[in-house]
Amino acid sequence: MLDKERLSLFAAVLALIAGKLLIRRRFDIPTSAQKLSDSHDCRRSHPTPTENFGPVPTPPRSQVGAIPSNCHLTPVPGTKVFPQGWGGYLVDTTLIGKSPVWAQVPQDLQVGLFPRTQDNPWTGTKILWEVGPDTPVTATVSVRNLATGQLAWWGRGGQPPSEAILTLNAQDEGYHGTPESGWNEWGSELYLLTASCYSMDVSWAGGSWHVVFAAGM
Repeated sequence: MLDKERLSLFAAVLALIAGKLLIRRRFDIPTSAQKLSDSHDCRRSHPTPTENFGPVPTPPRSQVGAIPSNCHLTPVPGTKVFPQGWGGYLVDTTLIGKSPVWAQVPQDLQVGLFPRTQDNPWTGTKILWEVGPDTPVTATVSVRNLATGQLAWWGRGGQPPSEAILTLNAQDEGYHGTPESGWNEWGSELYLLTASCYSMDVSWAGGSWHVVFAAGM
């Protein structure tokens, strides 16, 4: 009698297992391996920086206009003079910003652009960055056209724009190294394709600064 009960119980367990397997197959319940594969697919489908920031801009078809006079310029967050001879500077040079990140942008926030040429169809400006002293930070810089709301892109001089957000770290192509003990330096080229008012936002862990500047010929 006991053997018959055991056989009946064993048959019921087998039937339950078979039913679960049928349900899994019928409704395609993913296995652990399938879930792992799906998670990789989700990561691959994340938007790229180009998708986030819009299409890569094209060169202007004509020279840009004069520097606009109706921009609501902000006060510069601060200034720092790098004396002649420091890091190779030929003259005393004033950068704007806030410690530890300084940018070679005119104090009056009137940015003249270099013109497009046959060799370089992109208009823009070059900005030198000094970060220090003894402050190993990674900073990001974004510039936005206030008339259109579009981000300005950064490039490598004569080449198509390469990034919408500039990252100042040792891996960046514009990294110059250490001009003086405890300092780091970067060169950058900002493509500004129309005369307009622009905002610049610089941020790093623990701080940031912001300015509005005018740019044109």
